Amino acid sequence: NAANSIFISQEGIGNMANVIQSGYGNTVTLQQQGDNNLAELTQEGNANIANIQQFGEQNFTVHQIGNEMVVNITQY
Repeated sequence: NAANSIFISQEGIGNMANVIQSGYGNTVTLQQQGDNNLAELTQEGNANIANIQQFGEQNFTVHQIGNEMVVNITQY
């Protein structure tokens, strides 16, 4: 599964996202606006990148366990 990618955009009310990826090309881009944002990510191994923006109640947990890890987070 060399091409792991997840792109999520959620606009309002009870926002949630749980993402788990293991191995190879990992990428997550998540944007949640408004209301009760929660995002949890686990990427284990290889080219990990996660860009997350949450505008609202915010919660955020990330575990990137190994290799090329990059995380950019914006929460207001």
